[in-house]
Amino acid sequence: MLNLVVVYGSHHVGASIVHYLSQLKNLAIVGQSCNVEDAVQTLVSKPPDVVIIDAHLKDGLGLEVLRRTKLLGAPPLVIMTAASSYFQYRRECLRHGADYYFQLPHEIDDMMNTLSRLSSLFSTVNEEMKSVNESPQRNTEGLN
Repeated sequence: MLNLVVVYGSHHVGASIVHYLSQLKNLAIVGQSCNVEDAVQTLVSKPPDVVIIDAHLKDGLGLEVLRRTKLLGAPPLVIMTAASSYFQYRRECLRHGADYYFQLPHEIDDMMNTLSRLSSLFSTVNEEMKSVNESPQRNTEGLN
């Protein structure tokens, strides 16, 4: 299961993104936020595998959430989104550690395909980890 947090300044746009995401298998939205401080607190209290951050939040820029996210001990993958194709902003986000950048709504299909691949990958890894944990333990007595 891929755990995801959605950080969007516009409630309407955030709800649209959540609607799209609900169509994906093996994905759980574990948190939502619309401002910088709440977003950072959510990421700390409910560490996700992936976070989607919009460029413009109610109280600042998504770039601030990106910067603070990358300071976490085990930061999630970060998908930055913006309505603009402003090249410098895209470059700035990638320079600060964004793993992906999508211009919405034009690249919504690309973002959904990326998330679908990630959820499949995380599901496969989780299943492999589960089978390793469930395998019989080898007898290591006498090896010391």
